[in-house]
Amino acid sequence: MVGGAPPRRVRLFPMIETALDHDGPIAIRYPKAGAAAIPSLPVEPIEIGEAQLITPAGQVLMVAVGRMVEVAEKAAAGLAAHGVSAGVVNARWVKPLDPRIAGWAAEADHVVTLEDGVLNGGFGSAVMAFLAEHGLNKQVTRIGAPDEFLPFGSASDVMAHAGMDPDSVVARVLTAVGNPTGV
Repeated sequence: MVGGAPPRRVRLFPMIETALDHDGPIAIRYPKAGAAAIPSLPVEPIEIGEAQLITPAGQVLMVAVGRMVEVAEKAAAGLAAHGVSAGVVNARWVKPLDPRIAGWAAEADHVVTLEDGVLNGGFGSAVMAFLAEHGLNKQVTRIGAPDEFLPFGSASDVMAHAGMDPDSVVARVLTAVGNPTGV
């Protein structure tokens, strides 16, 4: 089974093209938010399991999936303001994971996973197992939804309540890397 999660609607179309060409089952968790964007055809499929390195690893490497890619990009900018360099990876696929992620993670002191699903048994857990299988003993911080009912509200309110907004991610990462005050 293959699973993908594009960060924005416009990135959905290459995954659909990939799914149409694939012989096995593919699940795609698509983003509902954002403007409907129909790309100029033809759309090129993307390689199954191929992640996208948005910015190279620094002290921290943030491996994000789905709409959390945008959160990771904003958090990386916030961390830079505190003197912490952070790279961002758009994992694109939750299964299989790109083997290059291990190489990118090897360059960082700390790895942060970001997902908009439940942490328990989720993407972050898969990345931790993946890093261990590749012989990497990295400190990992998982950002995602707690295994509990969240209060009703706007998406941004729920994300903030769960600690999944850019400001909360910055605070968690600063604490994890030993810079809780941001100085």
